[in-house]
Amino acid sequence: MKEDLTIWKPQGNVYDNLYVNSIEDAKEGLTIILEQENPNDSCIKIRFNSYFSYRNTNESFLLDKWHYYDRNLLSQSCLFVVENSDYISWIKKSALSIHDDLKVIHYAIFTDEDCLEILTNEEPSVKVIDRQSINE
Repeated sequence: MKEDLTIWKPQGNVYDNLYVNSIEDAKEGLTIILEQENPNDSCIKIRFNSYFSYRNTNESFLLDKWHYYDRNLLSQSCLFVVENSDYISWIKKSALSIHDDLKVIHYAIFTDEDCLEILTNEEPSVKVIDRQSINE
């Protein structure tokens, strides 16, 4: 089964050319700060209050994915939801199918260097923040 990407538009916005500033896995959840290329631009703070799994892979180790994803779609955004996800299939199989009925959403954040993938059953919170408030 081929994975399909859908652009994820948090708060109705499409984001492209973002870079990972930080990833924090803490008691409060998984927080990802994405920054834009221009240092005067704001940052995007994504918080997953709960998740089942996440991974971050350098894009050069996922060359096979870039051959079957729609290049036009990849050029429009870096935030996606993955349908027919191999990652979801793998995690459910690893759990010996006890979670087969669980609804899992596969979010993907593809930057020029990082390929972050998060499995959850909740929509994350997304905030636009100033660079000065990154650590707040």
